[in-house]
Amino acid sequence: MKLAGRAMRQLFILCTGCWFAGGFFPVWAATPSFTVKPDFIRIGAFHEATKVTFQAEIPHGFDAVVEIQGEDVEEDVLRRVRHWDMWMNGEDTLVKGAPNLYMAANTDPGLLSGSGTKISWGYRAMELRISFSGRMNPRERKLFFEEFCLLKERRHLYHIQKKAIEPNHSSPELTLVQGFFKLPSNMIPGSYDVTLSVVRDGQMISRKAVPIRAVMVGIPSLIDSLAEKHSLLYGCTSVFIALLAGLFVGLIFERLGIGKRRESH
Repeated sequence: MKLAGRAMRQLFILCTGCWFAGGFFPVWAATPSFTVKPDFIRIGAFHEATKVTFQAEIPHGFDAVVEIQGEDVEEDVLRRVRHWDMWMNGEDTLVKGAPNLYMAANTDPGLLSGSGTKISWGYRAMELRISFSGRMNPRERKLFFEEFCLLKERRHLYHIQKKAIEPNHSSPELTLVQGFFKLPSNMIPGSYDVTLSVVRDGQMISRKAVPIRAVMVGIPSLIDSLAEKHSLLYGCTSVFIALLAGLFVGLIFERLGIGKRRESH
């Protein structure tokens, strides 16, 4: 009887362990492979838009959300207010917690719409974490946030891809997800995170981030370093260059005889 009871206990423990491992296996199986290229961006005098590609393998039946965002910054934004039927410029509003750059792509457009109970991605998630100075009711806050995002989109700093990423079946168990972001030429130097979220039934199963860095090189780097570390020399150099430019333009006008023509008339 004792041996039978011990065997039953061991069998129970074994079955419980198998059930526990089986329940958690999808979570561990969802751990993705994720690569981003390039991971280092040089911003020079003739810097143009940079194409950053990403590639990930996720299990079948899962969705993916890929985001790239910069550091959170504080910036003053001029707020427009409406008096009767006229829009007028109001006071400056301090925006805190908004990234200097944000872009997102996904395999299911509904994940970025903010319609779910748990909002983890897209503009809706950003709206919940940033703050604005001044008094605003909920309607004014929502309207101001939408205008703020439109302003960033016009500057090509914010973008959410409307077309879903088309996944490819790379193996019987895995799905290949690949795409790219086009980073604008007016991006600022600093650190950026490219993040892959693996999602199932609207719930995030795993998350992986790859950092990339953007730095100034060449003439822009020299000017920035001169302005920051040698402000007096930078100011004198700027004045000297302005004087030379004015003298050069004056000589051109004199050669063309523009000044003499005006005096004769």
